Amino acid sequence: MRHFILCALLFWNGLAAADSATVSDSVRANLRSGKTESHRIIRILPPQTQVEMLLVDQEHAKVRTADGEVGWLPLRLLNVQEPSAESNLPAAPEMDVLTATQQELQAAHNRLSMLQGELDQERNDARTKAIMATLVGSVALLFGIILGIFLHEIYYRKRLNGLRI
Repeated sequence: MRHFILCALLFWNGLAAADSATVSDSVRANLRSGKTESHRIIRILPPQTQVEMLLVDQEHAKVRTADGEVGWLPLRLLNVQEPSAESNLPAAPEMDVLTATQQELQAAHNRLSMLQGELDQERNDARTKAIMATLVGSVALLFGIILGIFLHEIYYRKRLNGLRI
C-alpha cells in the first residue's frame, strides 16, 4: 500500500512540478535517451523549441517535446520559464516527506558509491601486496638455490681436497 501511495505521489509531483522551457537561442540541442553524451540521440531540437520539464537531476533535465518525445537535455541549454499559477499552490505535507525521502535516498546512494570506491581501493592494495609477496618469495627462492649450489660446490672441493673428477 505504501508503494502505491509513493508511486502516486511521485506521479502527482511530476505533474505538479512540470515547468515549461525553451531551447536557448542559437543552439541546436541533442535530445538524448539518457543523461550522458554516450546515449543515443533521439532528435535534434532547433533553437526556441518549447519543451515541458518532467524531472531535473543535477545538470540535466528530462523533458517532453510537443510531439510527446521524452528525453534528456543539459540544463545549460534550456531557458526555464516561470511556473504557472497552478504550481504555486502550497505543497502538501506528503510532498515534504517525499522530498526528504528522495534526499535521503540520494545521500545513501552517494555513501554507497563512496564505500564501493573504498572497497575497490582495498582490493587493489591487497592485490599489490600479494604480487609483492610473490616477487619477494621468488627472489628469495632463487637466491637460496644459487647459494645452495655454491655451498655444495665448496663442500665437495674441500672433501675431495681439490681433486677433480
